[in-house]
Amino acid sequence: MVCETSWYRNRYCYIRHIFGGAVLAPLFGYWLSEGISWRQGFQYASVIPFILLVLTILLVRSKPSVIGLKPYGTENYSQQSQDDLSNHGLEYGEAIRTRSFWAITVIAMCTFYTLMGLQANLVLHLQDLGFDIQSASAGLSVLFIPALIGKFLFGVFADKFEGNKLFYGNIIMMLIGLVALIVSSQATVMYSIGLIGFAWGGFYTILQLNAVNNFGLKASGKILGTITILDAIGAGLGIYLTGVIFDVYGSYQYAFIIYAVLCTIALLLISQVKKHV
Repeated sequence: MVCETSWYRNRYCYIRHIFGGAVLAPLFGYWLSEGISWRQGFQYASVIPFILLVLTILLVRSKPSVIGLKPYGTENYSQQSQDDLSNHGLEYGEAIRTRSFWAITVIAMCTFYTLMGLQANLVLHLQDLGFDIQSASAGLSVLFIPALIGKFLFGVFADKFEGNKLFYGNIIMMLIGLVALIVSSQATVMYSIGLIGFAWGGFYTILQLNAVNNFGLKASGKILGTITILDAIGAGLGIYLTGVIFDVYGSYQYAFIIYAVLCTIALLLISQVKKHV
C-alpha cells in the first residue's frame, strides 16, 4: 500500500527549494553587492530560521492522529492494517548489518560531499570565471531551480518505476554535469550547474524513498536518521576540503575532479543496493 504519491510526500521540499535556494540565495548576493559585510548578511538571514522555529512549534504535529486525522491513502483500511504497515520492515539492527544500508550510506556521503562542496564554493568559482557578485549569486538559482524540477519529475517517476533504474539515472546525469563543469568556461558553466542541480533534486528524493522501500517503515526513522548524520559528515568535509584544495592549488579544478571520482564510486555502489522487504 502506498500512502500517498512521492509528489505529495515531498511538497515541502519543493517549497523549501523555491524559497531557500532560488529566492533567498540571490537576495543574499544582492545584500552583499550593496556593500554590507557577509557577517551582516548572516545576521539578517538569521531571522529566517527563528521564524521557522516559531512556525514549527505552532503548526507541526508528529502524526495525523494528534489532530484527529488518518494517514493519506489509508481511509479504506482498518486501523489494524495501518498498524501492520507501520510495523512492516527490518529492525534497525538488522538493517545496519546489510550491505545495502552501507552502500546507500556511502552513496549519500559521496554525493553530499560533492553537492554541498559545490554549493558552498559555487559563487566564488563563478567570480573566478569573471561573473560579478550578483550574477554569481544567481548561479545558486541555476542550481536550485532545476533541483526543484528534478524533485517533482523523479518523485512522479518513483511512483511508476521500481528498482534502481532512477538511482542510476540520477547519478549518471550528475556525473555528466560534473565532467562538463571541469571543462566549462564562463559561457557554458551555467548549463553544467543546471544539469547537476536537476540530478541532485531527483537524487535527494530517490535516496530517501529507496531507504524506506528497501527496509520498510518499522525502523525508518532510525535508518534515515543514521544515513542523514553520516551524509552530513560527508557534506561538511566537502565544504571544508574544497576550500582547502583551492587554497593549496589556487583553483577548484582538482576539487571538481574529486567530485567526479566520488560520483563514479556512488554509481558503482548502486549495484549493491537490494530490496530486503
